Amino acid sequence: MQDTVNCPICGDKMRSIRERKNIHFIGKIADYVERTCTGTNHSLQITVDEKTEQVDLLKISLSPNYSRFIIIDFYNQKCRVVLLKNNKEESILIPKMIIPDFPDLSKLKNKIKIYALFL
Repeated sequence: MQDTVNCPICGDKMRSIRERKNIHFIGKIADYVERTCTGTNHSLQITVDEKTEQVDLLKISLSPNYSRFIIIDFYNQKCRVVLLKNNKEESILIPKMIIPDFPDLSKLKNKIKIYALFL
C-alpha cells in the first residue's frame, strides 16, 4: 500500500505525527509517520516507516462505535481482527493479507466475514 496524506475513505487530509517507536505487533522499532483520520463512521490509522517510505501497519474501524478493527500488518504479511467486548480485547489472527477496497469498507467487511467462516 502506498503512503497518502489524504484519507482513502473520505478524502480529508489526515493528521500526521512523527515519532520513533516500537510497534510490538509487528516487532519493529523505527522512525514512523502515523497518519490518522476519524471521519464519519470510520477511524483509520496508517503507520509509515520514514526511512523506507513503506506502510508497515494499517488499522481500520469496522464498526461505527469503534469496537471492531482490522489491523493489517504489511511488514509481516498478516492481519488481525480485534473485537472490544465489555472493555476486554479479543482478537482473531488471519495468517494472510486482506487488502482493503477503498473507499468501500463493506467489501472489506465481507472479505473478513468470509475468511472468518473458515478459521
